[in-house]
Amino acid sequence: MNDLNNLSVVIIHEDFNEANRLISVLDNIGYVIHAEQVSSAEELTRKIQESPVDMVFAEFDSAAITPTKLIETIKGLYKDIPVIFISNKLDLEKITNCIRLGGRDMVVED
Repeated sequence: MNDLNNLSVVIIHEDFNEANRLISVLDNIGYVIHAEQVSSAEELTRKIQESPVDMVFAEFDSAAITPTKLIETIKGLYKDIPVIFISNKLDLEKITNCIRLGGRDMVVED
């Protein structure tokens, strides 16, 4: 396996089991995942400053970090890290807000 299959991922999700399920899905399709779950903008900042981050998966309705705060934190560090938001239901308004804020995509948990 080469470095292209290695992903450093930050997960912002209140449900530890759902975060682990996401890691498992990525692992099952051939990625070597180095993941850290964070629960605040300060932890996210620390993680990004400590080591390269390839992608952020974030629960759209997280009480820990709002979507706006998440995107502002990443942009404030002058980083271009893709953010994939996670929602518990398909909602056109959420998808529109996700893209408007600067998220790259939104996936729906099942």
